[in-house]
Amino acid sequence: MAQKLPSPRPLSASSNQRQHSTMNTLTAGYAAGIFSRTATAPLDRTSQVLRIESETSGMFNTLRALVRQGGVRSLWYGNGINCVQVGPESAIMFMAFHYYESQVIASGHEFGTAHKFVGGALAGAFSMTLVYPMYVAQARR
Repeated sequence: MAQKLPSPRPLSASSNQRQHSTMNTLTAGYAAGIFSRTATAPLDRTSQVLRIESETSGMFNTLRALVRQGGVRSLWYGNGINCVQVGPESAIMFMAFHYYESQVIASGHEFGTAHKFVGGALAGAFSMTLVYPMYVAQARR
């Protein structure tokens, strides 16, 4: 028969542990933002070309034309600046959501669907407020 193991006692997070957790959250958010932007860069590049050119022949033909003209690497032109922009946005969003989650749990409430929805909305609004000047600067270049 399996023995019931004693439940672990809650740890009080030291300042160093919280700082480490915050850095991990920021790093994970930054990496997730860069990965997602890089994965979708070819579609973003195709979308930009389709918006600029008046004579378009569809998405797949535009993709083929981009590869024919500049090689496969041309599908990622401009991805670096997009990563510089979306990396901090995702990092801040991850951190804000994690902070909200920890506050809800610390107050003794269950972090249910409604809290996740509100946490995501607040995190998105907070991160966009902080990085919005980068979007304005990019639009003006």
